[in-house]
Amino acid sequence: MKKGPVEEVAREPIVQELYPLFDLFVNDAFGAAHRSQPSIVGFTAVLPSVAGRVLEREVRTLTRILKTDEHPWVLVLGGSKVPDKVRVIEKLLELGRADSVLLGGLIATLFLVASGEIPESYGKAVKGFDDTVGLAKDLLGRYSDVIMLPVDAAVERNGVRIDCGLDEMGGDPFYDIGPRTAEEYASMVRNARVAFANGPMGFFEKEEFQYGTIKVLEAIAHCNGTTVVGGGHVSAMAEKMNLVDRITHISTGGGATMAFMTGKKLPLIEALEAAARRMDSGGL
Repeated sequence: MKKGPVEEVAREPIVQELYPLFDLFVNDAFGAAHRSQPSIVGFTAVLPSVAGRVLEREVRTLTRILKTDEHPWVLVLGGSKVPDKVRVIEKLLELGRADSVLLGGLIATLFLVASGEIPESYGKAVKGFDDTVGLAKDLLGRYSDVIMLPVDAAVERNGVRIDCGLDEMGGDPFYDIGPRTAEEYASMVRNARVAFANGPMGFFEKEEFQYGTIKVLEAIAHCNGTTVVGGGHVSAMAEKMNLVDRITHISTGGGATMAFMTGKKLPLIEALEAAARRMDSGGL
């Protein structure tokens, strides 16, 4: 679908053919709020437009945890989309927001290679490795006391999970954080005043490699502070574990949540604000 400025995508057929049929545009799609597409922002240029309840709750909750003075503030990042998450880490650390950054999944692989803890051959699994490994090294140099890396691993060897030290991985696929790491991360999350988690700790599609993700989610559920889980995979796991009611907020966004966390103004939010100004001044 075409992307572009609001005025441009508003001229797309989907907008021009449908908008005369309606009096009001209500957008609740926070998960797509980072996309400047006709169905997301185009209608805001031609109809009175407002945020839905889900979108409003997302913005209010994420804004609150970004502005809170409560500490420790713990960020748990896993999964893929490594270039985006490296930028999130950089921005939050430069702002002094996160007290601890706990890494798992492919983002942990990147930083472990950057630190020299595991061989560079593991970087082949990381999309965008060559473009991000330099920044990872720089961040480790500046924030070594904040960025927490796995101290052990779970690899797949002969078709089964093997927990081992980082120096014992032997080139086998690195599919989860190890039990020592999982316990250290869980302890830090349980004691947090704010805990934000996005992305699994490993290749959780394989049941035997769900352990790290499960331990982190259980810790989030037992945390007495404000807890937010974002991203479809981890949110689905939390629901499967019946933990949703014990987590402050389950974000419907993945990329949108990550972009919001860096302070980036999302296209949908900008478009709705512009529509509100027009409505206040007597326009659409």
